[in-house]
Amino acid sequence: LFTRHHVTTADEKKKWFIYYPGIDIAEFWESLPEYSSGQTYTEFKTTVTKHYPDADPDWKYDHQDLDCVIGQYAGKVDLLAELATYYRDFYPKAKHLVAKNHLSIHETGHLFSKGFTLHIKLPNHHPADPYNVSDIHSAAQFILQGTN
Repeated sequence: LFTRHHVTTADEKKKWFIYYPGIDIAEFWESLPEYSSGQTYTEFKTTVTKHYPDADPDWKYDHQDLDCVIGQYAGKVDLLAELATYYRDFYPKAKHLVAKNHLSIHETGHLFSKGFTLHIKLPNHHPADPYNVSDIHSAAQFILQGTN
């Protein structure tokens, strides 16, 4: 956006950066020492981001986020459309936690399976062996087909 609108200096970038949020947020950002002249746009943006812990891509999701999704849907997925919504809510959070080594693939399958009865589709699966998310999703789709 800066390039497209020929905004090139650090001061111009900072000026337009604070243009879009509400007045209270803009005033807070203007009060930061990094907003003053002489500081780079990158330094300013880094300081602003530090005031918003959820903006850190390494901590985009945590176990609590995943637990909330599970709690919201567990035992309540009775329609194929509900399964689709659950999967769309669950999968990005679980994938992020696995990528950051905060959750294993086996734990992911176990957590996703809460609320599903998989023995109908996978009758020979040993209870001690973990399911993977794709098997659970496939089994749930099989069970719920025709429930839209």
